[in-house]
Amino acid sequence: MYIKLAAKNPERNVFREYVIYLSKSLFGDYLVNIIYGRIGSKGHQLVYAYANKRDAQKHVDMALRKRLNSTSRIGCNYEIM
Repeated sequence: MYIKLAAKNPERNVFREYVIYLSKSLFGDYLVNIIYGRIGSKGHQLVYAYANKRDAQKHVDMALRKRLNSTSRIGCNYEIM
């Protein structure tokens, strides 16, 4: 699974990107890779490993909920690209 989000607000100089990958490792674990940062930059990467898909999906849902309701933090919401 692959989800790409972007937040743009030129008035506040906000140009952010957030990408989530959900995949399965060679050892059977579920991996949640998150890459985030300013649009056009290399960004930062976080990797979380889970033993089952349900826990990995909970992490993805939590991250999406936070990003899609980010007006108070950054001044605009992320949009799915």
